[in-house]
Amino acid sequence: PAQQELWLRMRDAVREVLDGTTLKYLADFNDTDKRDNYMFYI
Repeated sequence: PAQQELWLRMRDAVREVLDGTTLKYLADFNDTDKRDNYMFYI
């Protein structure tokens, strides 16, 4: 069903972000880019 496909796509997207994030990146992170915070409404 469509809902299962959506959850699988979301899982894969999260996995891709986590796979591309290292501890060094997190340790060196500097929040100088003041982007707007996202707010999601469902």
